[in-house]
Amino acid sequence: MTTEYGEYNGKHINLFMLKNVLKDIVRPITNKCVILKYKNVWNVRKRIKEKNIKGGAIASYYNDYFVKRCSYIGIHAEFKNIPCFPHGVFGIFISDNAKIGENCVIFQNVTIGSNTLADSKRQGSPTIGNNVFIGAGAKIIGNIKIGDNVRIGAGAVVAEDVESDTLVVLDHPRKIIKKGMDNHFIKKLGDDIYYYENERFIKK
Repeated sequence: MTTEYGEYNGKHINLFMLKNVLKDIVRPITNKCVILKYKNVWNVRKRIKEKNIKGGAIASYYNDYFVKRCSYIGIHAEFKNIPCFPHGVFGIFISDNAKIGENCVIFQNVTIGSNTLADSKRQGSPTIGNNVFIGAGAKIIGNIKIGDNVRIGAGAVVAEDVESDTLVVLDHPRKIIKKGMDNHFIKKLGDDIYYYENERFIKK
């Protein structure tokens, strides 16, 4: 069954709901305690990585911070230093396996995402160089490398390598006819692969 708190296939749906409602009541208090101690979300992130924390109040705060801003920054994404987010992290998605260089500037609604399509030649996550400027709404997808001192214009979609000292701008969209594409969203958990269909993930 699909609930406000995700999928539940057990026999005790009311207990599942009650448990999560109680968490919602307590969470704002624990989040305040976390931020009082660590001062900002980047210090929280550093603590999670140092101690390999999987759950609890600290991990909950980290997740809540980005969910409230409609964003996601994977805890395993690598940053040489904290990027500049001129408009905050609103709408920003950075894949768990992305790598970001030094002194990058990332505007709102940017996606630095993994390519998980089974028939793609560029499965994986982007590697971003140093001093890269990424305009609002840009999408950088797949196992590609962005060189140093690159500027990616607002709304640009980048799915191939970009050499250093390059300006990338949005061009007229192209339509490529390709029949038989498999557009399922897939994710890997351990050695198992799941695809999303009919409102649920199914093991391949």
